Amino acid sequence: LTPPSLPLHTELLIVYLRYKSVHTFYATQVSTFCLPLKVFNFIGLIVGLASSFGFLLVANFQDDYVPAVHLLGAFVVFSAGLVYQWVHTYITYRVYRSGVARHVGVGWVVAQAIISLLSLVFFVGATLFAGLAGRSRRRHIGHGTFHWSTRDGGFAYHVLSSACEWAMSTTFLVYFLTFHPDFKQMKIDIVVRRRSSGSHHGYDSIVNSENTPLTH
Repeated sequence: LTPPSLPLHTELLIVYLRYKSVHTFYATQVSTFCLPLKVFNFIGLIVGLASSFGFLLVANFQDDYVPAVHLLGAFVVFSAGLVYQWVHTYITYRVYRSGVARHVGVGWVVAQAIISLLSLVFFVGATLFAGLAGRSRRRHIGHGTFHWSTRDGGFAYHVLSSACEWAMSTTFLVYFLTFHPDFKQMKIDIVVRRRSSGSHHGYDSIVNSENTPLTH
């Protein structure tokens, strides 16, 4: 059993859109107890990108051939993803307390907090059961591989660890769905224009609009 993976480009897009929505709508309007909201938002972006990098390791280094790198990638995916959830749960809480967005209600905060807590429980469970499975199997057969059978020591722990990984992956997907209220407030336009030799730097100038740009 191996944990499912969200397509990399999808995760990158969601991480970026969430960063952009917080930066555009709330960064200058919401106060926090310590660091500015834009700092928390930037931390969320970094750990979100780190989680995506973990996906690259998992996808490109198969457990049958490079197990150490594969396991490292899986750990980065889940640990960085867990931090990402708690950072953005705190951001949502501060936005709710500030009252600057009517669509951000207490239900949204509670939902994100519950999902983040479940992810934490599953992360601890996956780590604990994986350690117990490896230790038990090494006592029985002297080494560990990724091909388990019911006769191997620690097989039950292995199944529990895999179940926790699947459950944690599911909570990550569900957590992304909680960004929907914010994404509904966004409008993104991509403007493509023909190159013109008579314009500055060889390109037509793009007129500013009231729409949220893709880049800061």
